[in-house]
Amino acid sequence: MSNLNQLQSVIDNAPEEREIMWSRFGKLSVTPQVIVWSEVDGKRQPNRLAYDGKPLVAGETLELVFLVDIQEFNPSLTFVYERSVTIKKSGPRRKTDWSEIVEPSLVAVFGKDWIIHADGNYVEAQDVPTVTGRMTKNDKPLNTIKLVRSFASRAECLAAYEGIRQSSVTSDGIPADVVIWAKEVRDIADKHKLDFGALVATDERLSKYGVEALQEAMK
Repeated sequence: MSNLNQLQSVIDNAPEEREIMWSRFGKLSVTPQVIVWSEVDGKRQPNRLAYDGKPLVAGETLELVFLVDIQEFNPSLTFVYERSVTIKKSGPRRKTDWSEIVEPSLVAVFGKDWIIHADGNYVEAQDVPTVTGRMTKNDKPLNTIKLVRSFASRAECLAAYEGIRQSSVTSDGIPADVVIWAKEVRDIADKHKLDFGALVATDERLSKYGVEALQEAMK
């Protein structure tokens, strides 16, 4: 086989990129709340109130808070996965996360009556970039939630989580769940202005791979 034929063979048999390595597994909760804007010291600030089941009035916006309890399967985590989604539909010129990502994924997983079935179910969800491509102050993409699948029971969800955790490995040889944890630790470090390297050094799972390898795997 010539070098070109060999090269073609390598290209044809290249492994697929596994989006699933960024999945979150756990029980989903969906909480509606209402955003009301007010003026404080000359600046508009949002006030979030519990949704009371009544129609919204002018100046109010509905928001759904999606929470996946990832701590249930990984008690070492000190946080849950949470994303708040403003309920606004896409228009002719401007697309929204709700219309383009979140609602279609809910319908695909739970059907048109997702509002009845989603809350309290065990799910797999992915953290994906927003349609606007907006960035945080630290130049990181803002993400939103995309539902991938639901499970008939906690046991099924746990089995799927364990299967992915044990089989998913990055090109650097670092398990996917370690990369996910490193990403979460990095976000915590950025939020609280802590040193990521220092946090890695004190973490039993992360310290064995080193900061440089983890940063490369998180790209």
